[in-house]
Amino acid sequence: MKAYMITYMKSKERVENFNLAKTLSDGNLNLFEAVDGLENYESLCEFDRKHDFHTDLYKEKWKQMPGKLGCNLSYSVLFSQILKEDPADDWFLILEDDAGVHQGFYEEAKEISQKARLIGTHF
Repeated sequence: MKAYMITYMKSKERVENFNLAKTLSDGNLNLFEAVDGLENYESLCEFDRKHDFHTDLYKEKWKQMPGKLGCNLSYSVLFSQILKEDPADDWFLILEDDAGVHQGFYEEAKEISQKARLIGTHF
């Protein structure tokens, strides 16, 4: 099971949290750099329109919160990357950079995904 943490690289605390989580996962956690919606809002709106990730209604509703577009696009881009790079894998762990983790969390997540495979679920 591949694991990612979407990490906002301009936040020292969030990068430190990623580093801690990577250590606690015995190096099994991959960094995915979050899309910065705060500084690149207009260009991200164009990217979003080009790829039809969100409706115009959605963008209108959330335009006062540009970080929300960056967050959502981070997931969309990561999902696209996963489909290109690992289409055979069926389980992935995706964390946000403010998630608290403990020693053994990665192994626990792997066990859950293995049990889910046994009962035939794909969620």
